[in-house]
Amino acid sequence: MLNRPSVDPWAPRRRAAEPGVASDLRRGLVAAWRLASGRADAVAALFTEPVSPDAVARIAVRSFAALAFCLAPLAIIEASPIHLGIVAKPYWHAVTADLLSELASWLGFLAAVHAIAARRGVGAAWPRFVALWNWSNLTQAALLAVAVVPVWLPVPAVFDVAIRLIFVGWAVMVEWVAIKLSLGLSRAITTALVALNVTLQFALDGVVAALSN
Repeated sequence: MLNRPSVDPWAPRRRAAEPGVASDLRRGLVAAWRLASGRADAVAALFTEPVSPDAVARIAVRSFAALAFCLAPLAIIEASPIHLGIVAKPYWHAVTADLLSELASWLGFLAAVHAIAARRGVGAAWPRFVALWNWSNLTQAALLAVAVVPVWLPVPAVFDVAIRLIFVGWAVMVEWVAIKLSLGLSRAITTALVALNVTLQFALDGVVAALSN
């Protein structure tokens, strides 16, 4: 007598369950942490499963949760004496304008990179860029928040300026690494993209300042 197979080979196979939102958020935070030290395995932190286009798209969409995580370090920056000394009144109006400026530069840069990546033949890597770059913004925001902390401390002005320069440079390095790892472009083009983002941020900040005054 033949033994029957325990599993019907003709039964429809069930798809493996997708990782939950909490799992993707945890991996995004790990990637942000690794980016702080310029580690190349930051990409592996996000894409630990067999990477299908659907999985990459899912992780890219969920990476926009980094916006919420950025609110805490941005609050520190907005409350710093440096910022309080230059914003127009009323204060909360200026803060709202700053946040809208950050959001506009964030989305504007993503759109610009989409067009550039398509022209450079790496358009398929854009969703991966979105995921890694979104989480890199959390790392950058945290570093910039640390950069303003010495303002509250009784330290020499030279030390304050030095700390700010170190951490701002560190944040720029994180952005450079995120772009390089996700798109695989040359160093020159990666540097140009970082410069584009910085220029976009300064331009929008200038518009906000002009409108606030």
